[in-house]
Amino acid sequence: MLERLRNTSIFSFPPKEYFPDIKDGISLNLDFEAYPDLAIGVVSLSREPITKLTSFLSATPKFKEKITFSKINHKYAARYVLDLYPAIAALWIDEMSTGVFPRDIIGMLSDSLEYFYRRDWRTSIVLSSISAEMILAEMYEEAFQRPAPVEPLGTLLDKLMKKGELAEEMKASCRRVTQMRKSAVHRGLAPPTIREASLALYGAIQLAFCHYL
Repeated sequence: MLERLRNTSIFSFPPKEYFPDIKDGISLNLDFEAYPDLAIGVVSLSREPITKLTSFLSATPKFKEKITFSKINHKYAARYVLDLYPAIAALWIDEMSTGVFPRDIIGMLSDSLEYFYRRDWRTSIVLSSISAEMILAEMYEEAFQRPAPVEPLGTLLDKLMKKGELAEEMKASCRRVTQMRKSAVHRGLAPPTIREASLALYGAIQLAFCHYL
């Protein structure tokens, strides 16, 4: 996945006619005359997207004479995986906007992502937690057929678990968000980290996909 670049698009990858099975993509609008020495970092969880991207660019006349591909390095540390979360979250939120997801959930997750990019980890975590609470409140009302009580994420989670309403993946997502919220709110003077904000955002988005799809 290419680094998030704003206000950019002379080509899109992957082109749907070649890779109809791939939903995620990137779009760039780069003027090679204005930026002849531009370097763009590409990160992927597997080899396949990198291979498809380099093959596509190598076969495109506009790029093949001007692009040099540097060495591909394989990393195994968790921090490199976490670097992908915000970009993946942006793509997932875009995907949500075309589906059956409630607008208020999409808006809350979008706000969480926006604060993430501002490096306001604490606010991002809190907004991710609120979006998860909104989803759990909806699940509570469907399960118990009465309005959800004004209770924190952990309490709603416990009640739904006792009723047997949550799949294991949803439980894991909720626990992840709950843990990150506690660390952000109750830590005191020690600031939250980018890792905690990434995990909270990922957990909330994963919960949304599990519930609405």
